Amino acid sequence: MNKFSVKISLVLAVILLLTSLFACSPAVIEVTDEEIRGVLRELLPMAEELNEIYYGEGLPTREGVEGAVYLELSPDAKYKTPEQLKAATFAVFSDDLASQMYTVGVQGIYDDEGEKLGIDRGLDSRYTNMLGVFCMRASKKDPIYDIGRNYDIDNATVTHRGSKYIEVTIMSEKDGEQLEITLTLLPAETQTLLSSQETDIVTAPSDSEEKVALTVADAGYWRIDTPTY
Repeated sequence: MNKFSVKISLVLAVILLLTSLFACSPAVIEVTDEEIRGVLRELLPMAEELNEIYYGEGLPTREGVEGAVYLELSPDAKYKTPEQLKAATFAVFSDDLASQMYTVGVQGIYDDEGEKLGIDRGLDSRYTNMLGVFCMRASKKDPIYDIGRNYDIDNATVTHRGSKYIEVTIMSEKDGEQLEITLTLLPAETQTLLSSQETDIVTAPSDSEEKVALTVADAGYWRIDTPTY
């Protein structure tokens, strides 16, 4: 075999190798700006509601006696058990973010788990299950953060499309300050079983048994991986 033939063989081998690599590479998530705007119109209000529960005014409570340590949740509270709140949180946020919110907000930090979250141990949760009754700690009734960021969803654009996540650039406003934010959204199917089981919270009424095959244009297909307050 002459040198020219060897070069041709090497070139062909490189082409075949690159073709094989591209063929094996996972495809990027194809979603248009308008499709993701529709998703955000559903997810962001739900995220705002959960932010209010965890960091803002919180769930409504009954009036407690003077000096009460725990305040029982009001009968008209949307979520009446820790399990209901956990399911709603994992239906909107990514596993990592939802886990952090729920751990700090409901479970508390009493062991080495706090080190993973960058939080000191010994942190009492805002909510607790006291003798089977879902309550708010009276000492944590006041808002923790200033909640109320507004998003310009109509002009949101997808600025990164990957195989496992997308990034959306969106202008926001809070207290008169304009800020451009990048939101990361992950497909629900890449999250835990808990997250995927709660898809119907986003896509259907809570009393519906119907399960629908989701597409990238459905809110239930996505989980938000960025704080939104």
